[in-house]
Amino acid sequence: MPSVSGTIPNVIGGLSQQPPAVRLENTAGELKNAIASVVSGLRKRPPMRFIGNLSSDLSTSSSLFFFERPNKPLKIVSVTSKGEIKVSSEDGSTETVVNPKSPYLGSGMDEDLHYFSFGDTLFVANRKVIPSVVKGIENRKDPNRFATVIVTQTAYDTEFVLTLHFADNTSATTSYRTHHTNVASTEGIAQRLAEGYQGDGSVKRVGNLLFFSCTKDINRVVVTPSNLMRGYTGTIDKFTNLPKEDLDKRVVEVTGDPENTEGAYTVVFNAASGLWEEDLAFGYQWTLDPSTMPHVLVDNGDGTWEFKEHTWVAPTVGSSESNPHPTFIGNPVEKMLVVSNRLVFLSDENFIASEQDVFENFYRTTCTTLLPSDRIDIAALSVNGATSKLYHAIDFDEEILLFSNKQQFKLSVDGGLSPETISMTPTTSYWCSSRASPSKLGNNVLFIDDTDNSSWADVREYLVDTIAGVSSSEVVTKQVPEFIPTGVTRIVSNPTLSMSVVFTRGDLSRLFIYSSYWSDGQRIQSAWTSWEDKNTKFVNGHFEGNRLHLVVEHNDRLMYVFIDLQETIEGDINGLEIQLDYRVSQEELSPQYMGGSTTITLPYKVQSGEEYVVVLTEDGVDKAGTAYPCAVFADSPIVFAQGVDLSSEKFVVGKKYAFVYELSPIFVRDQGRVPIQDGRLQIRYLSLLFHQSSYFRVEVTPPGRSTVTSVFSGRTLGRVTNIIGDVGVSDGEFRVACSSEASRMKVKVINDSPFNCRFSSIEWEGIWRPKTRRIS
Repeated sequence: MPSVSGTIPNVIGGLSQQPPAVRLENTAGELKNAIASVVSGLRKRPPMRFIGNLSSDLSTSSSLFFFERPNKPLKIVSVTSKGEIKVSSEDGSTETVVNPKSPYLGSGMDEDLHYFSFGDTLFVANRKVIPSVVKGIENRKDPNRFATVIVTQTAYDTEFVLTLHFADNTSATTSYRTHHTNVASTEGIAQRLAEGYQGDGSVKRVGNLLFFSCTKDINRVVVTPSNLMRGYTGTIDKFTNLPKEDLDKRVVEVTGDPENTEGAYTVVFNAASGLWEEDLAFGYQWTLDPSTMPHVLVDNGDGTWEFKEHTWVAPTVGSSESNPHPTFIGNPVEKMLVVSNRLVFLSDENFIASEQDVFENFYRTTCTTLLPSDRIDIAALSVNGATSKLYHAIDFDEEILLFSNKQQFKLSVDGGLSPETISMTPTTSYWCSSRASPSKLGNNVLFIDDTDNSSWADVREYLVDTIAGVSSSEVVTKQVPEFIPTGVTRIVSNPTLSMSVVFTRGDLSRLFIYSSYWSDGQRIQSAWTSWEDKNTKFVNGHFEGNRLHLVVEHNDRLMYVFIDLQETIEGDINGLEIQLDYRVSQEELSPQYMGGSTTITLPYKVQSGEEYVVVLTEDGVDKAGTAYPCAVFADSPIVFAQGVDLSSEKFVVGKKYAFVYELSPIFVRDQGRVPIQDGRLQIRYLSLLFHQSSYFRVEVTPPGRSTVTSVFSGRTLGRVTNIIGDVGVSDGEFRVACSSEASRMKVKVINDSPFNCRFSSIEWEGIWRPKTRRIS
């Protein structure tokens, strides 16, 4: 039975639910409240630091948004079930909102509302409210009841005949024959025709122009000779055929101008300027109904906010054919974003972009030509021509990546975004959650495959092969297929930390943490872990720098907390961070010493079964780092540090949480690191290589025997840093006796103290008895 030894070179592989023999050796069978970092190894996660309580009328289903603005403090925007919008500052206090209640906000459900921030303005869209238009008042002349005739030339002995044909199948004619020797002027011919008109309405002459105003619709005007006169009613074929003068507000549609390749357009005569100006077709008077369109939350700059309807631009030219309503009319707005300085709505299967530099205008500004700055409205079509409802959009690989629930599209923005250059092409076909927006992590994009007929969600990573230029997607949860329950609401990422955080309504009691690292185009790390805390539900989150801001429900109250995730922090005691959740310092409290105990009233409620601890941050009644367990007064904010007076001490108080790391079973492996299973490996010792650690314990459970616990207290004999009374912090190797069969023993590393632990690698010693001898 030869003695053997081996090394697990790192422990940053994260959780694995695969069969033990298939797992990578650096993965874990259980991993909670940990961070797997390529920089610092495996460590206990930092604590949640209490900031403040949110409004009591908010719940886990309330809509919440972290409003981040350049060079300004982060705000939390929330909507109550009564449709009231609130703004909370970084300390949790509520700021004044003018007109906070709006029917547009509905019941404030998280899945109903979508937010988009641009500068100091926050757009809010309700997916349950369908955008609509409002019919305007037409104050121009009905073009069907007017006719204009122009006498362009005169001629000897010629009969000039003008006939108006009405919609009721009647007609009216006037005529005049010129003398064969004394020809009349064009003005004179027009005067004679006007005098001879006895039909419906009236006629007015101005020079050689006749303006007919009737009380019934005119179908057409017929003139002879047509080479000496021309006439029109509500339409004309060329703009150049229009006279220089007409009745004020006279509307005419130019239908067949060969110089206009965009089709018909409408002009109206402005008597004040004496010009024909492009305008709306008669009857096409509409405005976007602001009560059904996305609203805005605006910072007034004086410490107050205002929630209000936004002003949207109505169409100013064209008709329902040449300048139709944007396709979000009649369909909910699913997503808002800005692309190439255009405000973009995703609605149904369409990508709708505003006029460039004018976020509020979703109509063309002229129908005589297609301008590069004009609005864009394009549908997503799959290869077979079927439409796909769009839910998400994100910039990716110098393009815009669009997601439907079953397909992905690329929108080319090379050289800018314009109606003439835009191109949308289908790329890949993967399932995607309609609710959780994709998140960019470095050069790649993470998205959720969360189908209704599955109990578990997959996280996919969308990437491009830089050599082949081919888009593809990999499942990054393949080692944990039954880890994240369906119902994912959001995924937030921090490229600097190479970390993503997944929230799901399928399990609000946990955060699901993904750590990823790439080097030279190769994936070095793909690790999962979960974070949890007793009586806590994780509702929403946002990265701001190295801080993860969270809204959590703790003991039935929404709270605002943050976690500082930078690798090195200033710390509380000689660089050592006190790791207690919902931690609060004595500066924010009023501790009182009564009856032999220190009573501390926290800014939140506590429950029985929760372990609260007070830790001194400076020398005083005891050395800094001394921890005092607290008794709790259930369903109240009161805890007691018994037998000690802390009323004048510097301390931090908070709730203990546990780091748990269960090793995957250890195998003898061949040169390809493949487990050899035709033998028995008896583990004698494990050695955990740790650094900057103050406490952890190792629990070894051999099959059929009791658990044996070995404790590391942060102290190593002979070290000059091992000072009595100080908090022990050490680097080194912790050796644990096991004496158990490797494939059946369970080894757990636990740290439920207020201080950190970090692990870089593990070494083991054992006895190996092979059943057979392998040959190469």
